[in-house]
Amino acid sequence: MSWLSASSTRLRLQSAPQIPERLKIGLLSDTFLPVSNGVTHSVAALARLLVQRGHEPHIFTFAPTAELRMAPEGLLDDPPHFWRVPPREGEETLSGVPIHYATALPILETGYFFGVRYPLWMRSLLEEMDVLHVHHPFISGRLARRLRLETQPLVFTNHTRYDIYTHYFQQAVPRQMQSLTEPLTSPETLGRRFAARAARFANACDAVIAPSASMESVMHDWGVRAPVHVVPNGIDLSRFEDSRFDESSTRNGDLTTRAQSVLHTSQEEFPRPFSRQQWRALWEIAANAPVAIYVGRVAPEKNGRVLLEAFARALQKVPRAHLVIVGDGPSIEEWKDWTRELEIESRTVFAGALPSLQIPAVLRAADFFVSSSVSEVHPLTFIEAMASGLPCVGTRSPGVQDTIVAGENGWLAPPDVAGFAAVLIEALRDESERKRRGANAKKSSLEYSMQTNATRVFELYQNVLAARIIG
Repeated sequence: MSWLSASSTRLRLQSAPQIPERLKIGLLSDTFLPVSNGVTHSVAALARLLVQRGHEPHIFTFAPTAELRMAPEGLLDDPPHFWRVPPREGEETLSGVPIHYATALPILETGYFFGVRYPLWMRSLLEEMDVLHVHHPFISGRLARRLRLETQPLVFTNHTRYDIYTHYFQQAVPRQMQSLTEPLTSPETLGRRFAARAARFANACDAVIAPSASMESVMHDWGVRAPVHVVPNGIDLSRFEDSRFDESSTRNGDLTTRAQSVLHTSQEEFPRPFSRQQWRALWEIAANAPVAIYVGRVAPEKNGRVLLEAFARALQKVPRAHLVIVGDGPSIEEWKDWTRELEIESRTVFAGALPSLQIPAVLRAADFFVSSSVSEVHPLTFIEAMASGLPCVGTRSPGVQDTIVAGENGWLAPPDVAGFAAVLIEALRDESERKRRGANAKKSSLEYSMQTNATRVFELYQNVLAARIIG
């Protein structure tokens, strides 16, 4: 490069618009709290940290009209941090993170909504954003591509295995029409189409984020040719600090009665986290019985039949074992039916959906975390369990195998019933190995700090903005 061309480059850089110190960031999602899943919690955590660092995130999402008319503070699991913002004239800027809702129709019981447009006030607000960060490609992503200004870079985080989430679309087809639509709506056909559409959207973005290296590989198989940045999702590790749980505060009184009175009065927030002893008393599980716990959505993609059949086989070898299932979803009644069919009802506890305040404590009541899901991208539930000091049992599948190191912080099992049962039996039988791998899991969780995630995502925002400005 000659002196003249180098000087010209310096002049262009000096005269180019500067990246604002305080960024306005539009986080676009097809759903948000109080719907509880990995995506909504990732978006919420990222928004909180962006505010803490002096930036101005706005969440753009969907909800039914009736839900917007309810008392907004009653719908959130963490009301001090978020505000639902319907359009109001002359309203002052609210503290925290504003959430802007377009009306939409619910998609079955998925927690997602179908919408085709943002109202004018949301479109105008969207134009004020410095960066648009999309978390779902088909609805929010389509709107972002259509409405964004030329100066607004588009970032996409792919949270979902769209190639294997096709069962929800099939459920939306009336039973009478399923035989006619089978060639077009088979899982294989839909999987290819959804993956191809997600790839086309990713290739149109300025930056693409994959939460795990395995997901990066999957996206390349879909046809993503844009550069993919692997940025693992993070969690707030401070929620899982040992100092927050005081076992000595537990008394030997009627723990079950006291716990049940709280459980059945309100699901908004418990007075304080329960101890390991209190949870086990509530579940009527002996203090020294080995307990496996699943926390997450109870849905078809979580492969619950394999988990429950494997647990039924494990009980034949470890009859004192228990399985606790924390969560809710469209398959909850089916899972309960399976426990009755497999005759494991007396050893399976369905704890229901619990407030986020209780999750660290409820994890500590178990001995290890277990999930037979093969649809994970970067499972936050596994990381939360690790942060609680629990080793994990999971399948050899993308996302899970990026998190579990077999023999170190957990166990990796084949996705079939026999293979999964064999690994489950090993974890249930070996207390000393559970403790060793649990200690390693606690250490492993340190690399998944939400602060680290937010730093890397914000650096990506700066890079794509700089590329837009210079380009």
